[in-house]
Amino acid sequence: IWSKVETSRGRLHAFPPMTLQPTLLYGVGLLAVAWGNSGTPGFLQDPSTARPQPGMLQDDMSSAGQLSDYSLGSLGPLFQLLGTWKGSMGLNVVALPQYVPSVGATADFVLVTQNYTETITFRPILGAVLNRGYEDANQYDPSGQLNQTLLGVTYTLHIHQVSSDGKVGQLIHAENGQWLHQAADGIDTNWTVGRMAMIPHGSAVIAVGRSTTKSGAQVKETMEALLESGAYSSLPQNLGIAPFGYTDPYLNSGHDIEHPIRLLIDDIGPDVMSMEAAQMDITTSGSGGSISMLPNPRAQVFNEAFNASFWVETVKDSRGRTRYQQLQYVQSVFMDFKVKFVPDCQARNADLDCLIKWPHVQVNTLRKVKEFGCGRHRCSDKLPEIR
Repeated sequence: IWSKVETSRGRLHAFPPMTLQPTLLYGVGLLAVAWGNSGTPGFLQDPSTARPQPGMLQDDMSSAGQLSDYSLGSLGPLFQLLGTWKGSMGLNVVALPQYVPSVGATADFVLVTQNYTETITFRPILGAVLNRGYEDANQYDPSGQLNQTLLGVTYTLHIHQVSSDGKVGQLIHAENGQWLHQAADGIDTNWTVGRMAMIPHGSAVIAVGRSTTKSGAQVKETMEALLESGAYSSLPQNLGIAPFGYTDPYLNSGHDIEHPIRLLIDDIGPDVMSMEAAQMDITTSGSGGSISMLPNPRAQVFNEAFNASFWVETVKDSRGRTRYQQLQYVQSVFMDFKVKFVPDCQARNADLDCLIKWPHVQVNTLRKVKEFGCGRHRCSDKLPEIR
């Protein structure tokens, strides 16, 4: 069987007979790939010699690219993240759905608490990302051009459980994503930093917020205020009238898992007076924030209201030289499952207002163990524009 397929360039290509399997051809831009019975791809055009067609790249920028006004030094608070961080002081507190055979309601929960070790590596996005648009987002007769410029870093993290005797155990979380710094606002002035995270449970998070500069003493005061307010308490909310002792697992663990942020206060260290920090507060609850989920987790454990505070802390000596850098964070997301203890909610297919909100809280303190180093991409070099 001979196959004739038209590529995106409008040209017909013929392929020889396939005796073992049919030909699959797909084309993207200038390149098409044919898979034959050999199991290896054959390129219609060698990618190394591909050239643009006449008339392409006709826009307001040269084909050689255009440098922006920004460098890696323009990353703001994200610049200090570059490199690799490790920490073994993590605490994970999460309640999970648990079926319990009984008469009537059989939906229950199990509380999981884990100490963990974590490694995060941040790398720069070597370009200034340009989101082009119109003044006031006017799609008909704008008065001019209005572009947003984003700078960012990618990150990859892995978390392993740590046993009571200090041994590193199984992988309990893996994640990758980006932190973004809004260098030029466009129409959106509500945030300066944001985080986009891909979670292997089947969810994607976009959280935005702002960064501030603080002294070490101010960082500790902020943590103590968060502890006092209960903002990152791990206790469930929207319970209704729960049976006596229902939340005892949170209180009888032998540790203060009700307030995980207390661990950050204990681990901030003795060098608070010689510390300066960038604090980044982000949330999915504001404009631009979101949590997207695959159908199963959305139906089983609905996620809402992700919030996080990160502190990038630098400790310097008496001459102003950096002694070490430390990264501390607290983050929480409500996981909604199991109907609350209200008669009108005691039914199948209850709506979200009838579900208990279980905070999934994580805290950790990490130290930078490897600097990024600008290498051949000097920190002051202008970044190309990515359109």
